[in-house]
Amino acid sequence: MLSTSEIASYHEEGLVIPRGFQLSPGEVDGLRSAVNSVIAANPDTPTDFLLNVHLDRLPPLRLIGHDAFNTLVTDDRILDMVEQLIGPDIINWATHLLCKQETTGREVPWHQDGQYWPIRPLRTCTVWVAIDRSSRANGALRYIPGSHKAGIYAHRTDNSPDLTLHQVIDDPMFEEGKARYVELEPGQISLHDVHLLHGSEANQSSDRRAGFVIRYMPSTAVLRRDLDMSEVSKLDWTEMPLLLVRGQNRQADNDLEIGHRSGSVR
Repeated sequence: MLSTSEIASYHEEGLVIPRGFQLSPGEVDGLRSAVNSVIAANPDTPTDFLLNVHLDRLPPLRLIGHDAFNTLVTDDRILDMVEQLIGPDIINWATHLLCKQETTGREVPWHQDGQYWPIRPLRTCTVWVAIDRSSRANGALRYIPGSHKAGIYAHRTDNSPDLTLHQVIDDPMFEEGKARYVELEPGQISLHDVHLLHGSEANQSSDRRAGFVIRYMPSTAVLRRDLDMSEVSKLDWTEMPLLLVRGQNRQADNDLEIGHRSGSVR
């Protein structure tokens, strides 16, 4: 659970690292094994953008997944903290396995997550789980404290192959000099707000940096499958699977069956 001061920090800075939580060495070892399994099973997909591997062969990318990640998505220890931030009715709408290989891991440009997502109202809590040690040298997440309070910043398109994402902050309010780095030991997590300005540098070190990212939204929000996101995202949102992981679905427009008609959890 988050302390009162940690909840306040999340709302004030847009990000918090729960100091009382860390996965056990055995849990971390299991996740590392799952990372290696998923990478081997999906050789044609970049290792720094493995989408929804908590599921198996489901849209939009139909990647081969691993049940170790599904176990993490539904872990009550994590959900208890998320509930403190977005309420008791929680939908998991996506995950990302972000594995920056040593010396070759690409840069994630400065961005806001909500720029890419058809969620209305735009409310999401992202949980970032360190599987390997995450340091400044190997491309740890960096962020601008308090930037989530300013709403949506202006972005521009940058299609450089050296970037994992292609919507980049282009706003006079952006002050990179205020950046902080989120350095985590294996098994630690951070939680951040959907409007937070963040990114990460390329991994030029000799150490891999693997992290598993879980996206949660309150079920009072809706994943709008009808919105055209083609200018900012290449994903097909029409069949994105939703998982109700706690409480009740408060919006009938959140169809919990779409995307689950084929595939499985491994």
